Amino acid sequence: MSDGWDETDDGPGTDWNMDSFGLPTAFGGSKKSHDADNASGDGEDGFGKGSHSFENVFGGGGGGFGGRGRGRGGGRGGGRGGGSRACFKCGEEGHMARDCPSASESGGNRFGRRQDNWGGHTSFKPSNGEFGSGAFEDQESDPFGSGSGSRGGRLNDSGKGCFKCGEEGHISRDCPSGGGRNKGCFKCGQEGHNARDCPNPGEGEEKKPRAPLYIPEDVNEDELFEMGIEAGSNFVAYANIPVSVTGDDPIQPPTTSFQAMDLRPLLLENIVKAGYGCPTPVQKYTIPNVMNGRDIMGCAQTGSGKTAAFLLPMLHHILDNNCPSHAFEEPAQPTGLVICPTRELAIQIMREARKFSHGSVAKCCVAYGGAAGFHQLKTMHNGCHILVATPGRLLDFVEKGKVVFSNLKYLVLDEADRMLDMGFLSSIKTVINHITMTPTEERITLMFSATFPNEIQELASVFLNNYLFVVVGSVGAANTDVKQEVLSVSKFDKKAKLVEMCEEILINSEDEKILVFVEQKRVADFVGSYLCEKKFRATTMHGDRFQAQREQALAAFRTGVHNILVATAVAARGLDIKGIGVVVNYDLPKEIDEYVHRIGRTGRLGNRGMSISFYDEEVDTCLTKDLVKVLSEAEQTVPDWLTQKANASGYSQTYHGSGLFAASDIRTKNSGSRDWEKNRASSFFGGPSENNVDEEWD
Repeated sequence: MSDGWDETDDGPGTDWNMDSFGLPTAFGGSKKSHDADNASGDGEDGFGKGSHSFENVFGGGGGGFGGRGRGRGGGRGGGRGGGSRACFKCGEEGHMARDCPSASESGGNRFGRRQDNWGGHTSFKPSNGEFGSGAFEDQESDPFGSGSGSRGGRLNDSGKGCFKCGEEGHISRDCPSGGGRNKGCFKCGQEGHNARDCPNPGEGEEKKPRAPLYIPEDVNEDELFEMGIEAGSNFVAYANIPVSVTGDDPIQPPTTSFQAMDLRPLLLENIVKAGYGCPTPVQKYTIPNVMNGRDIMGCAQTGSGKTAAFLLPMLHHILDNNCPSHAFEEPAQPTGLVICPTRELAIQIMREARKFSHGSVAKCCVAYGGAAGFHQLKTMHNGCHILVATPGRLLDFVEKGKVVFSNLKYLVLDEADRMLDMGFLSSIKTVINHITMTPTEERITLMFSATFPNEIQELASVFLNNYLFVVVGSVGAANTDVKQEVLSVSKFDKKAKLVEMCEEILINSEDEKILVFVEQKRVADFVGSYLCEKKFRATTMHGDRFQAQREQALAAFRTGVHNILVATAVAARGLDIKGIGVVVNYDLPKEIDEYVHRIGRTGRLGNRGMSISFYDEEVDTCLTKDLVKVLSEAEQTVPDWLTQKANASGYSQTYHGSGLFAASDIRTKNSGSRDWEKNRASSFFGGPSENNVDEEWD
């Protein structure tokens, strides 16, 4: 190139050997090989004339990079080089550049007069551009000649002017006009703080502080086995719940005991240690068929033991076949994968897996957001037989190549309908269609949900292979073991009423656990703070709290450090807490299914419980007819005022009772089906557990 830059060089297309610049030895120059005349141009162009003293590093005279250009030099000359101590702006001696009396005449600010960015015109062309024009060793308009171009100055041509406004008498940082922009925050424009500390985030932004690094603590053995809920006096009624199994033969008959399931002895020991007596209906019908290699689509109510229904066969396979954990290998290669919608549910399932596998070689890991990913990967690096994960964190690990599915034998989609509601379908499809995923016919796939509408069943037909459709009856009905009470309370009276109810409940049993549901996160904090002011031991849990805070709140509630937990819907699906005696709906939910699920946090496994709901006529009218229906089906007393409001309500009823079964198989219903129906006159338990998350049997 004649005037460009070589691709392999660091600068213009010329030899950058320091000797050729006539530099002193300290800068790589050579007195011996270069005299003042070796530059092209005698003080006018090229690198200038001069001695090899320190002052003439970049050439002599007015030379340097570009000859005698004025105003801090043309090209990178004049102002940069030069043997004299003359003013950088005008070239005269006796004053410094900042005191130059002829600054405007000598032209320009930094590196020459302003004609455009790097000198003349708008490009790296030789005429008044680049590093100055002029001749350089018989080459016309080559770089490094003299001229007035070269890295032109700023917009103004004054020597002493402010860089922002162009006026003299002050520097840019003290500019009264601000140069068109104030000194305020980049986000909100206000002064007094930086953008990173801005208390007023811009439009469309949410101010959310960065989550601190969180590494969860492991639960010890004693805590693992103490977390479960013991069966209550009404547990025997579970035997009367109807069950339907639909699919092609062979269909294994139900088993009446864990010992009859041919499970590994270690698993049976842990089952007994966990306090499990006989299997629940979903376990009776699911475990034998899973161990026989069948895919399952299971529909069962809250508290029915669905988690154990898929964990026990999975652990039995791992122990019976001595499956490798791939410890100290990358990436992780689990044998079993459980995908669930919430963090709390993932933690709970992982702990249940650890409980059942206690004392074995089986390695159970968990991956969810809000906790340190590197710590979760480190745990998997130590061995991973079963991985329980939420869709987001799992997809992140898969995309980074940290998890593969080449050895996967069991795939479980827990709370499938809930994951669809939360928009996880695309993530689930990405995982299931991953290039390393084992084919459907080479793995056992299990899907569990509270309900299975047609669209979910159609989706399941892609994920599952020749599956059985198992439905435990009475899903959707309110638990008759929960005494339900509805009170008419306006929003202005709720605080006082809540305090009154808590005092009445705790006066008889000061350690009674009370779970309070609200609709909004800020209300949760407000109510929790109010209760603390009233000397109650209360804490809060909602989506805006850091994961560490959420888990700490749950742990404190479990252990009784705090006996009142104020929570949003994040706690309605995923809590398995021993000893919850009362559920309070401070705010009623917008859907009746959510109401049934909330009150299902108490009265579990045949234990008695109580729910108290505050009905606000201004916002809860849409639930009136559904509430009357739920209370009637659960054999509860319906207040007269609620019946009157239901009759006067213009809203339609959306809750139509539980029916015999919550869902029906979209495939041929009569071929290869088995219905085991019990006496329907018996109590039905649980609610529309969109999650099986809080299973005491899990």
